[in-house]
Amino acid sequence: MVKLKLLLNKKTLAIEPEVIPLNSKEGEEAKQIFPKYTFSIAISLGFILLTLLLKTIFSTALMLIGLIFLWKSTSKMLSNSKLPS
Repeated sequence: MVKLKLLLNKKTLAIEPEVIPLNSKEGEEAKQIFPKYTFSIAISLGFILLTLLLKTIFSTALMLIGLIFLWKSTSKMLSNSKLPS
């Protein structure tokens, strides 16, 4: 588990710091490169979360449509029936 955390948090530089002398300013503007699997994991998690969100929204919408239909049909049946007062 700890090794996995280290791998996910690992950032590499475009210029290896061991090659540049300590008093040089060449590596100050080096671009940080993230591993490719980090991007893939982020895209996969985003896709899964989007799928779950859409599933929840559509399920809720369909349940509301069903409840509205039931409410209207029940209201219509009750208004048409002659209930004793």
